Amino acid sequence: MQWVDGRRVTTWMPVVVALGQSCTLGSSTRVPEPTQTTPSAETAASTARARASGSAEEAPATTQTTANVATVVVYSPSASTAQTSESSEEPDAVLPFRLVAQASEPLYLSSDQVGLAILGPGGWARRDDNRFVPDCLPYDSWLLSGAGRWLTVRLHAFSACPNSPQLWHLERSGWKLSRELKVHQMLTSPWRKGKTLAAEVPYRIGPPWGYTLRVLEGGHAPQPQASSHENYSGSRSACYTRLQEPRGMFAFETGEVMIVGASECPSGDHPPRVVIERWGRHGPSNVERLPLEDWRGSTAPTPDNIWLAGKLPNTDQTWLEQFDGFGWTLLPSPVSEEIVSLTWMDDARDDPSTLWLATQGGLFGVRDPIVALSAQDRPTSYALPDGCSEVTFIKYAAGALWLGCGGKLFTTDTQTEALTWPFSAMDTCPHVEAIESGGCGRNRRPDKEHQPPPRGLDFGF
Repeated sequence: MQWVDGRRVTTWMPVVVALGQSCTLGSSTRVPEPTQTTPSAETAASTARARASGSAEEAPATTQTTANVATVVVYSPSASTAQTSESSEEPDAVLPFRLVAQASEPLYLSSDQVGLAILGPGGWARRDDNRFVPDCLPYDSWLLSGAGRWLTVRLHAFSACPNSPQLWHLERSGWKLSRELKVHQMLTSPWRKGKTLAAEVPYRIGPPWGYTLRVLEGGHAPQPQASSHENYSGSRSACYTRLQEPRGMFAFETGEVMIVGASECPSGDHPPRVVIERWGRHGPSNVERLPLEDWRGSTAPTPDNIWLAGKLPNTDQTWLEQFDGFGWTLLPSPVSEEIVSLTWMDDARDDPSTLWLATQGGLFGVRDPIVALSAQDRPTSYALPDGCSEVTFIKYAAGALWLGCGGKLFTTDTQTEALTWPFSAMDTCPHVEAIESGGCGRNRRPDKEHQPPPRGLDFGF
């Protein structure tokens, strides 16, 4: 126990951090004077337990939003009680991973309303019962997540040299061209039943670029908040939208939508921060700035259980932010290494639920994460399977964990047959060759204006 600014503090010190305030996290944290009611440590812990038990409606919210700035309750561990997990030679447990696919280049897993699919060099394989069925893909393509099979052809995100990108759709007779794309970037997610929602950054001079939302199958889409800013001449200029550079999106069958952006326009005096624009089931959107300045990954099993991983300004440690339907809670990561991927496992056989965290060299499970992270409980470390030297993603889908390690894909599923890659059908794939229209010709210029999203942000995979 210690005293901070006249307040008695035990293991955890609730700190209200609003953007624009300055404070130092740790055992000597100075608790700033709150502008709103700050819950005690006991109240925060009981709130976490109430939310975890499903009685969130009766629990007081620990976060509030004022002037579009997300005010977050931070559970800051004292230096004497911090228990972040270090990578060790002896993991706590072993999972029954087995190799299900291997290729010379990285493999990715797609999981959506259609089912599971593996994307790899030269083609893809969709799961049918207990085996993956290989098939061809158009040249230079990328599978999108959605209510049906969609893919982009020759779309290179934020490239200054677009080469006639296209959107294709899988029909009974095969892949068919849907339309030409004039966008810097496209993110997709399954939405309402039978609908795929896409966030598109129009191809125009920028920044700012803004973004739009579109239903690929047709129909009404939510409208992002519009904005403008004062340009160099002092006149008003279009921001197009408040949220800039969408990096990720979550859409749900119940209608909720959340877009994660890299910045806000106009930014004013605020440094770049992660920006969230979210829609409920009805009504306009709400735009919030989070303390994170560098977003590393996310998982969103439900509209009231969304997790982001990222870094705070001037720090190297990864932090976690969780949205519970009421507001955002910022929690220190239980692992010292940088998180590259995370996923949520909510299985009837695993009660309570588990938040899985992957670093490049480790895999960790946090059971009942809200309570465990608030109490600074040590996560369970798991051994990586033989042959996995660097983790690229972890995903829970179809009742099993799927672990990507570059060109190797492992799973805890015991029924799915292993796939040999490359498969023989790739020799006769009718690839669609790149059309020599657009682009920058043979001597392609380096893209100095636009920057691609950070590695690992392969949404839907």
